[in-house]
Amino acid sequence: MTDTLVEELQAALGSRGVLTSPEDRVRFESGWRYGKGVARCIARPASTEEVARVLTVCASHGARVIAQGSNTGLTPKWRAQAGFTYLRFDKTNSLEFLLQADDIAKSIGAEVFLGTQYRPFLTNNVILQFGASALFPDDGFARVYDSNDIVYNVFTTIITTW
Repeated sequence: MTDTLVEELQAALGSRGVLTSPEDRVRFESGWRYGKGVARCIARPASTEEVARVLTVCASHGARVIAQGSNTGLTPKWRAQAGFTYLRFDKTNSLEFLLQADDIAKSIGAEVFLGTQYRPFLTNNVILQFGASALFPDDGFARVYDSNDIVYNVFTTIITTW
């Protein structure tokens, strides 16, 4: 039995960009802290263009994409964060009814983010977070908001616990 999703991803990324063997997939199938599952394959795009190709292929097959991010300790006090998320409606019936709009696409778009977290006292009593993100809209977003404009967000969070 062939898996057309995997074949199309391999065509988009080449064989080096798609992991299919259980030995290669195993480290991606468990969360760092919790969670476990089984993946059909692991797509590893190497550029923005390849990310777009992966999302297009997955959307055409109705496959769900699990976001991958990183959270790297630069120093014990300072941590860098980066990530990518593909956003998609599971169902659009109630949204179409609410907005009185037909045929709202399920694909919302893709978000990329960069941020940093600083813990000045090496405890969780004071945590400062700064970052920025960009949402690259797809058809579902454009239909709901009547806009294809990229949405930018800059954020700051201060958490104190005593």
